[in-house]
Amino acid sequence: MKYRSLSIFAALLLIAHVTAFASVVTDLADTEKYPRCPLCDMDRKQFAFARILVTYDDASESGYCSLHCAAIAMAIHLDKAPIRIQVGDYDTRELIDAEAAVWVIGGARIGVMTHRGKWAFKDRSRAEAFIGTHGGTTADFETAVKTAYEDMYADSRAAREKRKKTAVMHEAPAAAPPKPSPEEKCPVCGMFVGKYPDWIGVITFKDGRRHYFDGAKDLFKYLFDIETYNSRQKVADIRDIHVTDYYDMKFIDARAAFYVMGSDVYGPMGRELIPLSNRPDAETFMKDHKGIRILQFNEITPEIIRRLDE
Repeated sequence: MKYRSLSIFAALLLIAHVTAFASVVTDLADTEKYPRCPLCDMDRKQFAFARILVTYDDASESGYCSLHCAAIAMAIHLDKAPIRIQVGDYDTRELIDAEAAVWVIGGARIGVMTHRGKWAFKDRSRAEAFIGTHGGTTADFETAVKTAYEDMYADSRAAREKRKKTAVMHEAPAAAPPKPSPEEKCPVCGMFVGKYPDWIGVITFKDGRRHYFDGAKDLFKYLFDIETYNSRQKVADIRDIHVTDYYDMKFIDARAAFYVMGSDVYGPMGRELIPLSNRPDAETFMKDHKGIRILQFNEITPEIIRRLDE
């Protein structure tokens, strides 16, 4: 009887273990369906403790690596409303209701895609235990989202301050184009280019005509499909191409520039190729801003540009 009881106990333990394992697999199933964040291309499974899964009112779903990227996406996609937001529990990785979760803001743990961490817990006791070890304060979901938007400004401002301290001053090329007029619009997206002086790209044709762009991404879209945007011109008619160096904010030769892909720095049209005038600057930027790849002009393809808009 004693051995029979032990056998039953062991069997129950085994069942509990298998059930728990199955639960973990089920909880991470969304990382198989949406393996990478559409904004930053980060591995969602690697950041399962911070990942977000959003269901919209048009029945579509999107998986993000963090509240930071989810907040950006929801701001961009104002044409559809989120009806369900789930977040990975910091301790268990289980997807939980983001609005019902206990959030911890700040503390010693650096956040995902932002300096100030924002972590979600299903149980308040676990959140308080985290605070006891790492610091931070508890908050509700609305406060966490508001903080995410506030931190976007703070993180961008910090990056710009770093520009001033670490910038290597490069001479602008002799044939640098003039600044765009207030009426100048990007031929790809239609935005007024002058509002975004830090991102301007310029194509100058042999006849002296110019087109201005609000970022390198739209400039390359134009190059890859020039006949759609300008049936009177061809690539062979182009004389010069300039982009704005991220650090010193001066025009540089686009054909000689280095471009960082997949960083946490966003331009007027979202994810961008960040232009730098030399490889050391590109490597520094990639390290500081979580870039995933450095590209030169001839390595940029239509597929790479398409992925930036996914």
